[in-house]
Amino acid sequence: RFVYLLELGKTHKYDGEGIVKESPFLIQDTLLNALLIKSNQSLLNLAQRFGYEQGELKEWLSEGKRNFREKLWNEELNFFVPYDLRTGTQLMDKEIGGLVSLFAEVANDAQISAQVAYLNQLHQRGFYLCPSFDVDSPSFDSKRYWRGPVWPQMNWLVYKGLLANGEKEMAQQVSKDLIELVNRLGFHEYFEPQKSLAETLTKGYGGNNFSWTSASFIDLVS
Repeated sequence: RFVYLLELGKTHKYDGEGIVKESPFLIQDTLLNALLIKSNQSLLNLAQRFGYEQGELKEWLSEGKRNFREKLWNEELNFFVPYDLRTGTQLMDKEIGGLVSLFAEVANDAQISAQVAYLNQLHQRGFYLCPSFDVDSPSFDSKRYWRGPVWPQMNWLVYKGLLANGEKEMAQQVSKDLIELVNRLGFHEYFEPQKSLAETLTKGYGGNNFSWTSASFIDLVS
């Protein structure tokens, strides 16, 4: 599947319009849309500071936040989830991108409370925060890319998002867990989320001396 998508991109010379027309894989992603919204907020901040035209930026930001809340929130899961444009349905998985809504400051009070409750439940069950995938899903894999491991840069985004939404206690828990993992297992690419299993390991997963791990760690301990 990865090779197919690679070849499809090459066929269209990585022109987005052509890929969108042909690709069966067309997802509106929680993480990328949250980062887009946050970036638009940063552009608006710059425009306000230097006196540039702000109308279009305000429109982008307002529409982005509204659509994110309305289209990506799933009442059954109490979580933000990706949307499959080909099938016109939400993807029913709790993945780490849903929590980055906190960083983009798009969630309403009820949605914030639901996400904090989700993190607290994981903490109480003996998981390091934040697993990158639903630990109760049959697809959960604590060692496999994006199917469960703790990713330092994602913890940093969730930590910043929790602080931005006034959830200082949970933010400190997310920070504490990453600091503990790095101190225990080194500056690796990603980490085991199950505390009982992590205690038996001598190193993290993936590459070592990873820059996003060190950058996240330095910021959290500063």
